[in-house]
Amino acid sequence: MNRNFLLLVITGFFFPVNLFSQVRETDSVKKPQAPLRKYYTGNAFETATLSTAMINKDANGVATRSNGTIRFTALTNIGLTFNSNIDENFGAYTGIILKNIGYIQNTNGYTYKRRVYTIGAPFGIKVGKLSVPEWYFFMGGGVDVPFNYREKQYQVVTEKSKFNEWFSNRTPHFLPYVFAGFSPNIWWPTFKIQYYPGNFLNPDYSKNGVNPLCR
Repeated sequence: MNRNFLLLVITGFFFPVNLFSQVRETDSVKKPQAPLRKYYTGNAFETATLSTAMINKDANGVATRSNGTIRFTALTNIGLTFNSNIDENFGAYTGIILKNIGYIQNTNGYTYKRRVYTIGAPFGIKVGKLSVPEWYFFMGGGVDVPFNYREKQYQVVTEKSKFNEWFSNRTPHFLPYVFAGFSPNIWWPTFKIQYYPGNFLNPDYSKNGVNPLCR
């Protein structure tokens, strides 16, 4: 039985939702420092995602150690974050995020593309320079709830079979994760690594006494 662990690598852009006025700097007038934003909302728009899975058993149930094929998706993860900066160097945030996550597996001459749409909430902390222009490191964890499972299977690209299932038992009902990353500037990409330590697929799932997730 395949046991699949998901590793998600994200590159995203953060666009500020607040605008700040500027004063032209002269010999007598210096540009004021932007105030610290105590509470504000932001987007969780992730522009590019690379994901894979660590597979512990092959299609025949034999213990193995391999990685799935890297899967690239773009413009699929969106959400809203709620931020609180305690001082200029420390803050926290949470939010609600819609994701499209999955992996690609090649086995027995076939290719399987498995993914889920999830909705979840992160909780993270930020450490760095939080007044504009800001930069900071961040880390935390969260839980995603899968609500739609999708699978494509093919041996030849032009001959595909596919299906999707709402609130499927083929995946766990909860996908907890941890993450860490760095935001160099509000105008530059934010880089994040996100890791799901549990199974992406439900190892106990069966249909008519057979586990169709094992190929």
